[in-house]
Amino acid sequence: MTDAITVQGARVRFGRVTALDGVSLRVPAGTTFGIVGESGSGKTTLMRAILGLQPLDAGVVRLFGQPQVAGSAGVRQRAMTVQ
Repeated sequence: MTDAITVQGARVRFGRVTALDGVSLRVPAGTTFGIVGESGSGKTTLMRAILGLQPLDAGVVRLFGQPQVAGSAGVRQRAMTVQ
């Protein structure tokens, strides 16, 4: 079974601040998950990257095995595939 979400080695930097550094996780299809952590720990940045709203500086995000494309082109691509 393909995982619903796979994140491998995600890194996001804002100037000299590293918001994510080598984050990896997998969420099997059909499961529920939560992201918890202290304020400023990168939860929102990680979710924005998973949704394709935040480009990664390194790493990859896959949704159901397909690489996630960040930015407006990715949003259009996902919108066209929704059935």
